[in-house]
Amino acid sequence: MVFDNYFMVIPVYRLSEDKYYSQMNEDFEKLISRSWDINFRRNNPDMVESWRISHRSSYGGDWEFNEVVGHIKLFFMGSQIRGEYWGTEPQRKVRTRKKKFEFKAHKLVAEGAIW
Repeated sequence: MVFDNYFMVIPVYRLSEDKYYSQMNEDFEKLISRSWDINFRRNNPDMVESWRISHRSSYGGDWEFNEVVGHIKLFFMGSQIRGEYWGTEPQRKVRTRKKKFEFKAHKLVAEGAIW
C-alpha cells in the first residue's frame, strides 16, 4: 500500500559519514603513496590537491546523496505513525554511483497509537 501524505522522509545510509570519508582518505593515501614519495608531495601541493579532487569524484562523490541505500517514508494512518521502506535492489550494499530504488515494506515495527 503506497501513500502520498508523508510527513517525513528519512534517508538510510550504507555507512556513517565519518567512516565513508575516512575510507576515502585512506584509499587516496594508498594511491598517492604508491605513485609519489613524501618529498614530491610536499613540493607539489597543487598537484596533490588536484588528484584529491579527481579521486573524490571517482571514489563516489559526497557522502550525503551518494551513499543512500534506502529511505523510510513516515505517514499517519488514523492514530498511528507508519513507515514505508524503500531500498536499493541488491541485497549486498556496496559503494556505487548506480542505484535503483524499489519498495521494500510498509511495516517496519509494531504499531503504537498516538492519542
